[in-house]
Amino acid sequence: MDIRVPQPSLNPFGVPSYSKDRLRRTLLDARESLPVEQRRGLDTRLIAGALRLVQLSRPTEIAAYSPMPGEPGGDELVEALLSVVPGVWLPVSGSDGRLEWALCESAEELHRGRFGIAEPVGPRVGAVPGNVELLLCPALACSVDGVRLGRGAGYFDRALADVDRSRCRIIALIYDSELLGELPAEAHDAPVDGVLTPGGFHSCTPCGT
Repeated sequence: MDIRVPQPSLNPFGVPSYSKDRLRRTLLDARESLPVEQRRGLDTRLIAGALRLVQLSRPTEIAAYSPMPGEPGGDELVEALLSVVPGVWLPVSGSDGRLEWALCESAEELHRGRFGIAEPVGPRVGAVPGNVELLLCPALACSVDGVRLGRGAGYFDRALADVDRSRCRIIALIYDSELLGELPAEAHDAPVDGVLTPGGFHSCTPCGT
């Protein structure tokens, strides 16, 4: 998958600026162009890496996401995680632009939510539970210093802002070509601690540290 990142333009102050919408479209187009068998192979390797990460870190509780069509991890991500942990906290999309969270203990508990995403049907809480120590989140791309680019609705940015970073590690799952040298960052963007790709795990070092 070859991703050509749009080049930044100069704003009136002479500082490079990016169009996030243009960058998102580029990334989504690249994902959509992946042949089905190639995508399956990448997702299989990505899931294997996620399971290793869980088994090595032994978190008290984990939170993750149900991938949308074409999103890294694919349809088997949640079921695979449930093969190594008794339950996974998954997001439920609220009508107010925020995520709620419900514990999923079996893939059979999932149903299609308001955006067609598989969501658990159990009791919900308003934020990522405080005993979660590992959160696997989606992204369109990440930079090596931990800037995460989402789809633009802000659901996960708002959810990640409430996470206790002293206790919980946030790891984004993306494809290898989506790990970029730099990305535009705004004040509300919640950084990630690491990036997992089919090629391996990458720790993120924030710029300036």
